[in-house]
Parts: sequence; C-alpha cells; structure tokens
Amino acid sequence: MKILLISPPTISAIKAIVGTTGPPLSLAYLASMIRGGHDVKIVDSLAEDYTYRDVERIIKKYDPEVVGITSTTSMIPDAYTVAKIAKMHNENVKVVMGGPHVTFVPERTFKECPYIDFIVRGEGEITFKELIDALDKGKDTSNILGLSINMEGKVRNNPPRPLIKDVDTIPMPSYDLLPMEKYRADG
Repeated sequence: MKILLISPPTISAIKAIVGTTGPPLSLAYLASMIRGGHDVKIVDSLAEDYTYRDVERIIKKYDPEVVGITSTTSMIPDAYTVAKIAKMHNENVKVVMGGPHVTFVPERTFKECPYIDFIVRGEGEITFKELIDALDKGKDTSNILGLSINMEGKVRNNPPRPLIKDVDTIPMPSYDLLPMEKYRADG
C-alpha cells in the first residue's frame, strides 16, 4: 500500500522564535512500523514551510491509499483541512488521525471532521500497524485495540490498547524519510 504520513501546515511560535522545529517523531516511528511491506512517505509541512496547496500537490502526485495525519489541539483545524484535501482528491482514501487531541475526544473529532475514517488513540505504533495490515488484507478492524472507527455518523471506540511495556520492541524512527537538515538552529 502507498501510505502518506503528514504533519499539517500550521503556525508555530517555536519556529517563529527559534527558526526551526523538531522532527515529527511520532510519524517517523509509525513509518518504521509499516515500512517492511509498504511504500511510505512523510511530509513535515512545518519544517518544509508547506502550504495547503503544497500538501494538495503532494497528495495528488503520490496518490496514497492511506493518509495518516498527526495533530495536537493547537493544530486540529489544520489537520481537518488536510483530511478534507485528501478526501477531495480521492473519496476512497482512508484517512487516519492520531495525536493527543483526537485520543481524548474521538466522537467530537469525527463530528467536526467527517473526512476522517479512523482515529488511533494513545500510543499509535502497534495500533497503526495492525490497522494498515487489516486494510491491506481487507480484514475487519473492529478488534484492533486503541482504534476508533467512523461508521457514517456512529462511532465505534474499540477498547484501549495497553501501553507498550518494552519500548525496545519498536524499531528506530525512520529519520531517512524526514528532511533532517531542516531541524537545525543557528547559534
């Protein structure tokens, strides 16, 4: 499957002051979990100074089957816009959102943004991998722990996934998919 992981265009006070930002490690970890059998790309809109038009151009060119979007509360409107852009390009693309905001308010998130198909709650590495495997094989997603599913107006919140006890079981982040040269500050 072709999977595009996106950190949405947003305004960052830290980047405005320091001149740089940190890499979206959550996306780099997710990429490491699924790279083995899939074509994965990461778009860090903040580091690359991408606009919504840039993101739209990338989505059209790459034509992913799954778009994964990370979001904090401050950037949730931006994440919603990216979800809409993805669905406007291809109504069959699966849009997955993760991050602290959606973890705590999945019902509200689906209500505010009907373009989202799945929400990964909590630590996303295992949940996201299981979701991608299920989508790839056309299997049921209703038993994937830590997953919320948008069922056309109804929300299914699967039971939470326990925290990862041994973090050494998670592969190193896919730094090679990130513009690492952009994460340096002068001085």
